[in-house]
Amino acid sequence: MDIKRFVLGALENNVYLLVKEKGAVLIDCEQPTVLLRYLEKNELKLKMILLTHGHFDHVHGLEEIKKRTGAEVWVNEKDVGLQYGGEIAADEFFKDEQVIMFNDEEIKVIFTPGHTPGSVCFLLGKHLFSGDTLFKQGMGRTDLPGGDAKELEKSLRRVLALPPETKVYPGHGGETSIKEEQFLVD
Repeated sequence: MDIKRFVLGALENNVYLLVKEKGAVLIDCEQPTVLLRYLEKNELKLKMILLTHGHFDHVHGLEEIKKRTGAEVWVNEKDVGLQYGGEIAADEFFKDEQVIMFNDEEIKVIFTPGHTPGSVCFLLGKHLFSGDTLFKQGMGRTDLPGGDAKELEKSLRRVLALPPETKVYPGHGGETSIKEEQFLVD
């Protein structure tokens, strides 16, 4: 499995493309032209778009990518209405601890409310895609509509209980590890 990171948009979002055997899964979405060009150039078939949460900077261009690729859109139903100016047109809704298969790879959904009511992280082996729940030396904000600091603290305790060597791929900023972020709950 190859993990390709794109830093896109005015808020410098990390968008991840998981690639295996000419198939791909997109985690979050921004600047669809760049992503579509990469998929086409590398002859990749986008199968799913997995959204960590519904804030505009993580779903920008979603409709265009879905229309051009036919990929299924997955989101937690609690975040469907968070996109300013409309609702997310989802094909599937996550359940906590659900396992999504991509080729022979298991992607586990971990419900992590706090930044938004429907925030989730994705665990793929020893790789955690944390959206805006966990950053390098920090966590997501809770002052936007639907944010809840107490819920985020519970969510952080849950993900920081993962093995220390788990590599963390956040929605913004650089990569980190569970071990490096333990100070957040100590």
